[in-house]
Amino acid sequence: MGKYSATRIEMESPQYKALRFACYKRDGFKCLMCGGGGRLNMHHVVMWSKDESKRYLLNNVATLCEICHSKVTGNEERYEKELKLLVSQKFTKTNGKFNRPRGKYKPANPRNRYS
Repeated sequence: MGKYSATRIEMESPQYKALRFACYKRDGFKCLMCGGGGRLNMHHVVMWSKDESKRYLLNNVATLCEICHSKVTGNEERYEKELKLLVSQKFTKTNGKFNRPRGKYKPANPRNRYS
């Protein structure tokens, strides 16, 4: 099985889907860069290949529209600082801890539009 196939399988896992939904919800189902809606993508601020330990962290992902995602893809290092700032602004600091969405996401339909 090739690397692409393994990545695609990982993206279909319940853990990945839950992270993607939490990311979209946190960002108000809008692109963090342009504020647009439409077809959204979850983008890892620090790439999987750079640091696998950050793969499922909510503070390492950002909601981007297809247009912004295509600009960032391949230029991750150039946009990393900006995306880190945008994501950090989505968290509010309380008693030294980040407030994160509560509860578990269970898709009613595995084929919903945000999967």
